Amino acid sequence: MLMMFMLPLNYCDALHQCALHLGGWERYPCGHRDTPHVWSALTVWPHGVLVRHGKLLYRALGIHNVAIPGDSHHGRFFFMFESPLRLINWMATVLLLLVIYQLFMVTRSHSWHQLLSVSGLLIFNYLTIYRVFRDRWALQVVIRERTGT
Repeated sequence: MLMMFMLPLNYCDALHQCALHLGGWERYPCGHRDTPHVWSALTVWPHGVLVRHGKLLYRALGIHNVAIPGDSHHGRFFFMFESPLRLINWMATVLLLLVIYQLFMVTRSHSWHQLLSVSGLLIFNYLTIYRVFRDRWALQVVIRERTGT
């Protein structure tokens, strides 16, 4: 429930927009000696371009790439927020596992106070799951309209 209030949809969308503007890089396995571009912090690199940073080659993943190639923080941020549904899917999965575990605990409870406490938690978690899935479906519709599919 805490993640639902700590990461609302507008904040997830803002992080997604930041990840799109930051871009990402992947290490290119084949090392060409004649790379036409040397990475510069003053350049916005387009999608698919090969650059040399240090002694390694990197290929641009995002539409606009201003991230530092090989920087693990930039790569992790791009991975987490490149798709706005990724974080919401993780939240939904964790919540579903929690509800399944709580249902299991209801079947194993032997006294009335255990049954009442777990049932109370289940009611709140049902509400949270409803909100997470409602946000996920709304975001999925928005993404379909943006991409035109």
